[in-house]
Amino acid sequence: RSGSEVARSISEPVVRRNERETAPLLGHATYSYITGEAGEWYHDNRDLHYSVFFWDPFAATNDWMLHAPRYEIGASAPQKPSRKFQGIPSVSLIIILIEFCERFAYYGMSTQLLLYFETKLQMSDNAAASHVLLFTSGAYFTPVLGGYLADVYLGKHTVIVLFSMLYTFGLFLLAAGALTTNVSPLFAVLLTTSGLMFIALGTGGIKPCVSTLGAAQICFDDDQGHGDAEEATKSYFRWFYWSINMGSLLGVGMMSVLTPAYGYGVSFLIPGFLLFICTVWVWLIRNQCLHLPPSGSVIGMVWQVIKDALKCRVKSGRQSNSEKRHWLDFAIPFHGRHIVEEVKPLISVFKVFAILPAFWMLFDNASNLWTNQAKFMSVPHWISPAIVQIYNSMFILMLLPIFDRVIFPFLARNKIYPSPLMRMVFGMALTGLSYVIAGGIEHWMTASLQPISALWQLPQWFV
Repeated sequence: RSGSEVARSISEPVVRRNERETAPLLGHATYSYITGEAGEWYHDNRDLHYSVFFWDPFAATNDWMLHAPRYEIGASAPQKPSRKFQGIPSVSLIIILIEFCERFAYYGMSTQLLLYFETKLQMSDNAAASHVLLFTSGAYFTPVLGGYLADVYLGKHTVIVLFSMLYTFGLFLLAAGALTTNVSPLFAVLLTTSGLMFIALGTGGIKPCVSTLGAAQICFDDDQGHGDAEEATKSYFRWFYWSINMGSLLGVGMMSVLTPAYGYGVSFLIPGFLLFICTVWVWLIRNQCLHLPPSGSVIGMVWQVIKDALKCRVKSGRQSNSEKRHWLDFAIPFHGRHIVEEVKPLISVFKVFAILPAFWMLFDNASNLWTNQAKFMSVPHWISPAIVQIYNSMFILMLLPIFDRVIFPFLARNKIYPSPLMRMVFGMALTGLSYVIAGGIEHWMTASLQPISALWQLPQWFV
């Protein structure tokens, strides 16, 4: 067999390298092959490799030839996951269900934090909101650590198991802080702070690994169409995103009902037990997963390319041909043209990402501001005011099929194709408008002599 049959390109889904692209990787050594259940073993006179073909939209390594320290020669090859639903393997379906439980636990807990700080820990509105935002920022910063450990040292599955244990431990500490009575308030604050630190570390650590681990299970034989793998992967991510919002919807709803009746301790303890079950479940499917060995940090590679390019550009000074070259081309002698060409699009992406922090500061702060607003609105006594945060997930689940099946096809029929950047600009404008609506509702509440219904928040959440 030719080398192109055992190597694939990372720039397109399930498209293998041609001979020109494969030659630098495979050289001119002779290769022997042993067909396996999910791929092929091949030997390059230096090492034994196992090749598995799948489509991963987050793939960012140079090659998907898997070194095989996990399997001995003569041992049974890993079993290809069976396809159960829309081409999605059963293991990927389990990972979708685990993501649902994790999001249930996270949003069920986090949406109650603001009111917990204000009532249990006697914080002011501003102090409570600051602490919630600090916790949220930690939860969205630690994915860098989780992704790095998975890429360089441990692999995705191991990182998910270890960080899920920290996550579960943090939820139990948080519940212990809420359940403590007749003790020093400082001790409750200590338990709460420690718990939130473990939760932020845990949820951030597993975030970059769960989605890609599920996508990595979508493997298909060579005699099946590559389009099947691509369609199965698209279907997988649609269901994955659905599980995130459905977990949020049920988590916020159930915890907002249970908190007034049983207290914050129970509303933190239930997510802890649920996540403990998920952690055990992830560990139990370890032998059913196709594991990708650590292949190096993509962040480190990109940084090295940028650093070498800048260093060489400065040393080269003003050259006559420098104006015709992209500044990253100066790193080609060190990293090769293929790597440098993959880094170039990131520079354009960074320009877009630079405006996203402003958007997310508004978006994430809305849950705190509008929950505080709901405290002064008419809400049934048996429901926590945090219930208003359920509107976000509810509208997402309602609008996704409308956009997918009605709005975008209608635009396509009229030859209107909004670019992703146009969609982002439109979405940001609507986010700003939602704050204008919230301000109008606040003005109405201030002028009114009686509380108005929390249902009046529906327009701002919809927008």
